[in-house]
Amino acid sequence: MSNIQDDYIIGEVVGKGAFSEVHKGINKTSHLPVAIKKVNKARVKNKEELVREVAILRAYVAHQYRAIGLGHPSLPLHLLYPFFPRPSAFTAHLRACLALFPVLISIDHPNVIELFAAYDTDAFSYIVTELLVGGELFDRIVDRGSYSEQDAAGIMRQLLSALQYLHEQQIVHRDLKPENLLCSTMDASARIVISDFGLAVQLGPDEHLKQSCGTPGYAAPEVVARKPYRFEPDVFSAGVILYILLCGYPPFYSDDDNDQELFNATLKGDWCFEDGDWTEVSKTAMELISDMMTLDASRRPTVADILGNDWILGTSAPNKDIHRRVSQQLSRFMAKRRWRKAFNVNRAVGKLLRAGTDAVLLASS
Repeated sequence: MSNIQDDYIIGEVVGKGAFSEVHKGINKTSHLPVAIKKVNKARVKNKEELVREVAILRAYVAHQYRAIGLGHPSLPLHLLYPFFPRPSAFTAHLRACLALFPVLISIDHPNVIELFAAYDTDAFSYIVTELLVGGELFDRIVDRGSYSEQDAAGIMRQLLSALQYLHEQQIVHRDLKPENLLCSTMDASARIVISDFGLAVQLGPDEHLKQSCGTPGYAAPEVVARKPYRFEPDVFSAGVILYILLCGYPPFYSDDDNDQELFNATLKGDWCFEDGDWTEVSKTAMELISDMMTLDASRRPTVADILGNDWILGTSAPNKDIHRRVSQQLSRFMAKRRWRKAFNVNRAVGKLLRAGTDAVLLASS
C-alpha cells in the first residue's frame, strides 16, 4: 500500500489538539483540497482514543485490500496490545471499529463529513476527509448580521436530515455537540456538516447499547445511567443543540464546569427556560425542545417525527431577528468553553514537562 506522501501534498496546520493536528492537503491526482488529521500515537490520552483512531486506519487498509481482491493484509496489531490488560479487550474494541469503517467510508450525505482515505505508520496515523473551511457553526451564527428562529429551523433541518440518514444505516453518533457541527464555507448559506465519528456505533437488529460515553451536558440521561438505548440519545443531544441555538447557552450548567454536576443535572432533568431569555421564543419551539429532551427515552420523538414538525418545517417558526440576544450569549459560552479546553491542554503539558517523559497526555483533544 502507498504512504500518504505518495497521494497527498501535506500543507499548513489549521488546527491542533493534545495528540493530533489537522493540515490542509491536496490530492495529487484530482488536485482537490482535503483535510488531513495527523495523530501522534505516543500522545493519545487513553487506550480507547488510540485504538479507535488506529483501528479506523487499519480497517481502511483491510478494506482496500479486500476491494482489490487480495484478502486481509498482515496488520501489526501487536503494537496496541500494551494499552490493554487483556488481548481479548483489545480484540473486542477493534472488532467494533472494523465493522463500522466500511460503512463510514461509503456514507454519502451532504451533511455528513466525507471520509476519503487513511494511512498508518509506527509513530503517526492519518485520516483524510473533505476540507471544511467555515469553522464551527456557532462561530458563523455570531458573525451573521441577522438570525431568527426560521434560520435555526433551517440549521436543524440539515442536522436532522443527516441523523435520519445515519439512523437508517443503523448508526448512532453518540457525541453530537457544537464542536462537531462544522460549516462547509464562511457563507451564511453554508452546509452544516456532522463530524467526528469517534464514538459512533452501527447497531444490529434489536441491539441495545449500555455504554456510558459522550460529553457532559450533551449526553442523554439513559447514556449517563447506563440504561439500554438505541438511537434515542442522538435526539436528546440534538434537543440540547436546539436549546443553545435559541438562547445562546446550554440547558445544563455548572459554576466550575464540574462534570459530575452536569451528569447529575442531566439525570434529574434539571433545566428550564429562563424567563428573561425565552420570553420572545415561540411556544412551539419550546414544546419541541421539551419533547426532544424528555427524560423518558421511550417518549422522545424519532428524527422522522421531528422532521415533520411545523416549527422544523418553518411554517410556525417566527422570522423575528434574535441575533443580538443569541450572539452575545453564544460569544460568552464559546469563550468559556475554549478557555477550559486551553486550560486542560496547558495543565496536561505542564504535567508532561514536570515528569520529564513522553507520558500519555491527559487533556482532551
